[in-house]
Amino acid sequence: TPGVPSELKIMLNEEIIPVLALQSKFTAEMDITRLQLFGIGESTLQSMLIKEFPYWPKEVELGFRASSPSIELKLTVEKSEYLPVKINLIEKIKTLLNDHIIEEIQENPHTLAELVLQLCQQKNLKITTAESCTGGLLSCAITSVSGSSKVFALGLVTYSNQSKNNILKIPKKTLIKYGAVSYESCLSMVKNLSKISKTEVSVSITGIAGPKGGSRKKPVGLVYIGIKKGNKTLVKKHLFKNKGRLYIQKTAVNKSLGIILSFIK
Repeated sequence: TPGVPSELKIMLNEEIIPVLALQSKFTAEMDITRLQLFGIGESTLQSMLIKEFPYWPKEVELGFRASSPSIELKLTVEKSEYLPVKINLIEKIKTLLNDHIIEEIQENPHTLAELVLQLCQQKNLKITTAESCTGGLLSCAITSVSGSSKVFALGLVTYSNQSKNNILKIPKKTLIKYGAVSYESCLSMVKNLSKISKTEVSVSITGIAGPKGGSRKKPVGLVYIGIKKGNKTLVKKHLFKNKGRLYIQKTAVNKSLGIILSFIK
């Protein structure tokens, strides 16, 4: 078969699969469940499953598909009589990995930004962002999805200390004492953004994307992410691997989207 995907799909659907179906005596009863996970590595996931299920039932085939920034976990049975075994496993897996499961995939997996927009629409929430080290990449990820205007209200890139003070009203004494990349500044960013925008959900990001600007106390890859919804506010500190400026920025955006999903569930 040709390697070009569009040609291969046509040949498979119109020629190869129909011929194989006619020649085969095997009646397939295959049932597949696909879970999309975020915020967990493949090796960590495997270790958790091995520990929780040391005697994995042979009736259920387990598969992994890593596709940054998420992982697909697939459970397959080939006979309908094995469905109860699989259903029981899925319930236990959902309990075990609850914080990491972002959707049960029906056809094609959604991006994190698509899932954020879907959830915000379901809950009738508007969202705003204030970014520093990511330079607007979070708002770009959200607004790249069709229909984002129903959810996304405002995106600010307050890159300099002056803009953080002038626009987001972060006190100068906070910026001087703790620095722009700090828990205190990130908290002030998200709280004041919420006041300015008057939206249900506000997100702030500040960090050091490098390659310069890091120090012993605040190395390259240090990022604070803040989120506020109603009376609930959360600021999380992250230290991403120093694999280059764009890697840190994209990782911070993906982590932010994951935090939004878990925070507004």
